[in-house]
Amino acid sequence: MQIEGLKLFTMRKDVKGDVAVLVTQAGFLGIFYGIFNIIAHSIFLARFDVSYLGPVYAISGMAGLSFAFLYSQLKRRLKFNLLSQSIFGFILLAVLALGVMMVLEPGNGVIFTILVLLGPLYILALMSLRESTGLLFHGRYMGNTASIIEDPAIVGAIIGSFAVPALLSAGMNLPAIFLITSLCILVVLIIESFSVKRNPGELLPVSKDPGEVNLLTCLINIRYSRSIAIFLLASVVLLFFVQYSFLSAAHENYPGENDMAVFLGIFEGSALVFALIIKSLFSPFLIKNHGLRVAVILGPVLIAIFGLAAAISGSVQGYTPAASGFLILFLFLSVSRFLSRAFSGSVDVMVRKIFLQALSKEIRQRISSAFSGIFNEIAVIISGLLLTLAGSVVFLRLIHFAWALPLLSI
Repeated sequence: MQIEGLKLFTMRKDVKGDVAVLVTQAGFLGIFYGIFNIIAHSIFLARFDVSYLGPVYAISGMAGLSFAFLYSQLKRRLKFNLLSQSIFGFILLAVLALGVMMVLEPGNGVIFTILVLLGPLYILALMSLRESTGLLFHGRYMGNTASIIEDPAIVGAIIGSFAVPALLSAGMNLPAIFLITSLCILVVLIIESFSVKRNPGELLPVSKDPGEVNLLTCLINIRYSRSIAIFLLASVVLLFFVQYSFLSAAHENYPGENDMAVFLGIFEGSALVFALIIKSLFSPFLIKNHGLRVAVILGPVLIAIFGLAAAISGSVQGYTPAASGFLILFLFLSVSRFLSRAFSGSVDVMVRKIFLQALSKEIRQRISSAFSGIFNEIAVIISGLLLTLAGSVVFLRLIHFAWALPLLSI
């Protein structure tokens, strides 16, 4: 299995130490996200109806967009070493505050805020770590620097996801487990502080080139930029609709927060293991032997098949928890979510990278950062608004969202 971020022994001696540092940071960020993701969704669904997920995702996207825009402005004005430490310090304080409020029996507003901040805080941390990776290895490492942190982050998320049910079975409660996320960020912050001291000349301010191409101009005038934008938007919308349908069914089966956390932890961890295998072994083979077109359509086609199976099953045998066919419906939706989660973290990532290779070197990094931050959050906002609109229609039920999956996949 070719996990580039873990191939330390094949690298030059002058980069091994920095790679090990970044791999460690990415791993702890992954654990942070894995635990945060499972607990945030579990406690939210125990307090709120599933229809509130749409507004949460929309608000979360707006918060993430604000964070991404603020980050893009600050990195032009501050030395990156100061900026990166400030970002991780801010995330640490935010997570600590949320954790303390969870321990003190939080109200619905706190639970709502926790899920809203899940995506923005993680995106902000990843943006900082990606920038740090690019600055540290500029001209020193010819491999794919993005993979240095991507693969360890997935491994960390796997550990974090499986850790939640394991710690629950050991007697810990969800608020106590959530506090582990603050320890993860603390480790990342400490490592970042030492890394800055070791490489004071590497982390220079990210200055703006006066001749740099405007992002909006790139999006309008460069065909591949438009292709990435359309692909990203379609992928994110499909991902969120699949997740919404899946969580709707899961909520009926696991109404308690602990039961939901155990189920989601095992499910998400397994999906991420599958995603890592696909990313490392299957995706390169698929693209090399069958081309980019097949790689792009394979995931949506599979999701459409299982989504259609879920819709037909629910329509024929019933889609309420009391119906005899509900478990079959839930199974098909679970497979759809499993595939969606796996392909979004593997094939979709590789396809996006291939699109980016067609861009000139001068704008590739900036376009990549923009799509990982600003444009991704715009897609999240659109997805949240669509789900909010659909959820506000009184007659729409789980079965209607199941029917929507094959249509969206196409």
